[in-house]
Amino acid sequence: MRCSYPDHETQRALNYLTLLMDNLSLATSFDQLWEYSEEADGVYYNAVTSLLKFHHPYSHFQRGRIGGLFNPGYQLLHQHIHTLLDTSGLHPHCALLHRNVHHELPLAWDFTAEFRTAIVDDLVLHFAKKFPHTNGNGNGNSNGKSQPRTIVQHFLQHWEAKLKTFVLHPQAGTVSYRQCMDFQVREYLGYVLSDVEYYRPLALKFHPLDSKLASITKPQKASLTVVK
Repeated sequence: MRCSYPDHETQRALNYLTLLMDNLSLATSFDQLWEYSEEADGVYYNAVTSLLKFHHPYSHFQRGRIGGLFNPGYQLLHQHIHTLLDTSGLHPHCALLHRNVHHELPLAWDFTAEFRTAIVDDLVLHFAKKFPHTNGNGNGNSNGKSQPRTIVQHFLQHWEAKLKTFVLHPQAGTVSYRQCMDFQVREYLGYVLSDVEYYRPLALKFHPLDSKLASITKPQKASLTVVK
């Protein structure tokens, strides 16, 4: 996420997640990897909640409206990835990370976990920062009050723009998030077919202090971020 650190809780979560990442190589099974994933999710989403409170300290109801965008965003991402899997011929039920839990089309959820932070969470948190100060039309006379339908409409409007945001991929070069997801699916297909020795998951590393937040109420040109 390309955000500054508004409080100690967020910074502490980042430090702990860094430690978990360093310990991933110690996992000896997919079950242990899943345990790492669950622990990381708990720490991460506590930090996300603190960011929403930071942007909406005055309104629990408004936080609920913005927070309610996460699940629709994940479903949109899951649906898009499922389409890529279907096109590539990969079986959506043959997953690695989500294989032991009850998820529909679990391989799509594996890829969703890979992209949800950079695409969905980043978009929702930008939305949380920018949208409450507008009346839904970008002219800022709402006193933070917006109809739920208006919030969803604006979210969907900026969803497609988010997929067109460019990243610098270490193998594919400068590509949009949409193209990046397609590349990762084809990379995984190559692993399944034994064309490559192992699958290289996408690790996005942002530099919060050097990044400029795109306007949610006024779409701008897609920014370039770095994939390492």
